[in-house]
Amino acid sequence: GLLAAVGGPPAVNRWLARAGVTGLHLDRDIATLVRDDGAINPATTVDARDSATPRAMVGLLGALYRGQLLSDNSRQVLFSTMERCVTGKHRLKAMLPEGASIAHKTGTLANTSSDVGIIHTADGRDIVLAVYVTGQGSGPARDGRIAAIARTLYDGFKADAAGMLRGTYTATR
Repeated sequence: GLLAAVGGPPAVNRWLARAGVTGLHLDRDIATLVRDDGAINPATTVDARDSATPRAMVGLLGALYRGQLLSDNSRQVLFSTMERCVTGKHRLKAMLPEGASIAHKTGTLANTSSDVGIIHTADGRDIVLAVYVTGQGSGPARDGRIAAIARTLYDGFKADAAGMLRGTYTATR
């Protein structure tokens, strides 16, 4: 697979370190990760293996999107693939308004669901986001939470843009 072709988790971790990405660490290949899925309940136990904070994922996605970490050709391949993602239709993209589009990648393991990506707004802005939901009911319930969070962020950025146009915008962290 692709992970083996680039040298496995150690090579990916070295690349992340050189890129200045912190808060993201890869330990297992996908076959091992799937085999181990369910051995630990992520709603009650923290497993530091194969982990990424939402902040780290947003930082990585943003840097990739801005062309800071890949060649232009590789960047285009990555994001065109993410734009064609067919999984997660009830997650990030479920509640987005008409005119918005998304490049994203889902993740699902026992008792946890995620979706990370870049929303392209109808007015030409880009919102990078990473939403992870663990526990909190069934898979469809987690998907609904992810969709609601994405829409709330979309609406919040829309309100911020309107505030900037009126001169009432206040930057916050």
